[in-house]
Amino acid sequence: MQKPTETADQERIQEWHEEDYWMKMDFSPTWIFILPSLMIVSVLCFALFIGSVLIPSAW
Repeated sequence: MQKPTETADQERIQEWHEEDYWMKMDFSPTWIFILPSLMIVSVLCFALFIGSVLIPSAW
């Protein structure tokens, strides 16, 4: 069941732009996009290192 949609006037839109965390951009995008990507890439590189260097040298 869907809720009825509300129509926003200009005042409500302006209030939303000032109060919403994502809309006022009161954060550093580095922490949201770049850091997790670097963490994933470093884990994949570490897994590649283990799989291609450490495991074959153990035999």
